[in-house]
Amino acid sequence: MIKKIGILCAILLSSGIAQTYLDAIRPFWGMSGRSAARATGDIVGVFDTEALLQNPAALTYITRAFAQIDGSFDHVKGRTLLSSHYLEQRFLDSLSGSQFRFNQVSLALPINVYRGSWVWAGGIQPVTIFDRKGQFSFWDADPSQLVNRKYTLFEEGALYAASLGTAVLFTKELSLGISGSYLFGSNIYTNTYSEEDTDHIYAFARYLDSLGIKADYKGWNLKGGFVLQFPNELLLGGTIETPGILQVEESSEHLKMEIMDDGQPSLYESSPRRIEYKLTGPWRLGVGVSFKYNPLYFTLGYRYHTYSNMSFKSNLIESETDSTYIDSRVNAEIRTDLRSTGELMGSMRYFADGGYLQVGLSRQAQPIKTYPGDIFRMDVNLGFTPAPNYEYSLGFQYYSFNANSIQVSALIHEDTGDPIVSIPTDTKHSVTRFMFGVKFYL
Repeated sequence: MIKKIGILCAILLSSGIAQTYLDAIRPFWGMSGRSAARATGDIVGVFDTEALLQNPAALTYITRAFAQIDGSFDHVKGRTLLSSHYLEQRFLDSLSGSQFRFNQVSLALPINVYRGSWVWAGGIQPVTIFDRKGQFSFWDADPSQLVNRKYTLFEEGALYAASLGTAVLFTKELSLGISGSYLFGSNIYTNTYSEEDTDHIYAFARYLDSLGIKADYKGWNLKGGFVLQFPNELLLGGTIETPGILQVEESSEHLKMEIMDDGQPSLYESSPRRIEYKLTGPWRLGVGVSFKYNPLYFTLGYRYHTYSNMSFKSNLIESETDSTYIDSRVNAEIRTDLRSTGELMGSMRYFADGGYLQVGLSRQAQPIKTYPGDIFRMDVNLGFTPAPNYEYSLGFQYYSFNANSIQVSALIHEDTGDPIVSIPTDTKHSVTRFMFGVKFYL
């Protein structure tokens, strides 16, 4: 009789039982030096309060005071492809969901000065959307593992920035700006793996291994920038973003349960845990250029993210029998498994009486070395000004990335000592956001 004794999940996030470099990158991964609201990712061509998170120097191009509020409807999808030499075919599965979300609220106040421009702005905007979903289920064709397997992943939440910034036209051609952000938010993550003996081959009927994590974040960071204006509406700009410092309070529960054929549990393990640690995010440096060609404005930009310089700090030890602090191990994993990456971006703008159209694209190299492909994002924003004192806006945003590190390793051959069976997967995660807002000119 083969006795089933458990599973090991090598997942995108840590198990909460053993912290890894993935805990450190979690809140900063999608925090790509810009707003997750209606921004197009520009370094210089940001003429709205999204400049607080992209280039605060661009605030000087705001000429009228206004208040703005946005909402969004988000559709999240995970599409998983898995294959293995143990499987007779490749399996494709998907999981999706939708929700409404607060997007942003902001205020901009130009100050009258003797010459030049001086603008103050503040607002709350998302910098990271954590939402992910994924699942797969299959019948394993390996004759020694005749069980029906199922895996489900669910993650939601957001990291927001409450920002205050100011910019001044320092000379006739040079704008300088600075902003500070208080970072806050939460992240809920669960994954569940189960095996069912649907053909009654073994003595157990069902095995369940689930993990739930809730992390709350509080922290801050700073951003500075400049915009230099040349003749013929040519703009050159640059930004620097200090590492975000986050204090994390994390609670988790790891549950294992095995139900036998007679309906009685033979295994029940629950491991609740609450921990605290501090994360230091990456530095970000950006440069960009904007130019006009007939009625269109074009921008090009590049941003560098120093993910490999992130750090993890705690007072956690490895285990009850090993009093070594885990910080050295986790920071070594960061240096080994993460890489600093570059991000290319570009946008096009068209302004007309009564409205505007903005389109932006960006592609960032994946900072996690084992993940395939790049992180892609597209923004389309449309504005209408039916009256002088208010403006309506509609936005479409799509971003995606691939993850192949989700794999389930089943350790079920205790008596035979057979090796762990690994089933690799490739999941494409995507989020589609439809945004809507109104701006009131004061």
